[in-house]
Amino acid sequence: MQLSVEPLAGPVDEAPRVVVEDVRPGRDVLLTIQTTDANGNRWRSRTELSGAAGTAESTGLADPSQPWWRMEFASEGVAPVAFAAPPDALAYDVTVESGSERLALTVSRQWCSQVERRAVSGEGYQLTSFTPLVGPGPWPGVVVVPGSTGAAAVEPMAALLASHGCAAAVLAYAGEPGLPPTVEAIPIEALAEGVRAFAAMPPVDGARLAVIASSAGTGGALSALATFEDLAPRCVVAIAPTSVVWQALGSGGPPPRASSWALGGEPLPWVPVHGEPSAQVIEHKLLERFPHHPTPRALHMHEAFAKGLSDEGAVAAAAIPVERIDAPLLLLTGEDDRLWPSASMARAILARRRRDDDRHLTYPAAGHFLRPPITPTTVPWTDTYVSGGEPAGNAAAQAQGWIAIRSFFDTHLA
Repeated sequence: MQLSVEPLAGPVDEAPRVVVEDVRPGRDVLLTIQTTDANGNRWRSRTELSGAAGTAESTGLADPSQPWWRMEFASEGVAPVAFAAPPDALAYDVTVESGSERLALTVSRQWCSQVERRAVSGEGYQLTSFTPLVGPGPWPGVVVVPGSTGAAAVEPMAALLASHGCAAAVLAYAGEPGLPPTVEAIPIEALAEGVRAFAAMPPVDGARLAVIASSAGTGGALSALATFEDLAPRCVVAIAPTSVVWQALGSGGPPPRASSWALGGEPLPWVPVHGEPSAQVIEHKLLERFPHHPTPRALHMHEAFAKGLSDEGAVAAAAIPVERIDAPLLLLTGEDDRLWPSASMARAILARRRRDDDRHLTYPAAGHFLRPPITPTTVPWTDTYVSGGEPAGNAAAQAQGWIAIRSFFDTHLA
């Protein structure tokens, strides 16, 4: 047999092509792919390839990317948790077996290629920027605002955007050294200052600026963009967005009686989270006494947020004035979002704005966390929250959503 993988080193949003030649007649090929993610967890997939014609290749599958996103959690002795991407690259071991023959190669899948990384701090924020090293610049800029899972979860997205020709920066506002530990009373002025600081960086074309925010980060990002007209992005992407400011969740147990966001030292009006998750937290603490059966500790939060949206008075008071944002919005949601009702909140955003150039793309069988493709989607929860969706649905949403985001930026940042 002969094994080739093309490319041996390439961007993670393109599925490598696996080709096995000189397969003995009548034999199929077992393709095994393994990697270790940024948190040190092992992942593995096994896929049968037909070798009937003497050649077996991944392009013969209905979805050639399936061996890469179908990888399952393979670490032992720990509870499964969602795949953690790095901001640079991962090595994937590709092995093929047919009869007694076995061949192997190592593939590098990259989030970051020919990109410079820098860190800048300001009052209440931290920026991690990624700038292309190829070409003269200045580059269109994309500010990436993370959700409650923190900056590390979206650094791979920023790095990949930079690899495709944008200057990108993750704007952290909580959960990092020197910043508040949780999303509680975060001043939206800090987000505005972070956007301004990034737009003023020499490699960035401040006149061609976009913002992409995820989950809880959309509450602060949309509030800041609606408040500070000088930020003036060309376009905005909101992944699993909120249409209101929510009660802060804290770090465990009953949520604090406080708003997630503040302006001028005063809390923004907020919608209470009903059905406090304290019972789930207590249950998880009890389970921790029995570590010989590792169990996921992720919280189911959808019902708590859905009940909050039934309080019409609180929702009206805490609604984000998104109509003040003078830029087209692209909203991406999963219909099976188990964290909060992002699809219905996205529809509320559109109804409030009434702009013809806004778009809402919602994906069936997809959950809350929509990352760049093509990475494992078989564990739909983090160590904190259940995301929802099915592996194939999440993989399709990530692939289609990533294409939509890049097309949206190509249109509005040209």
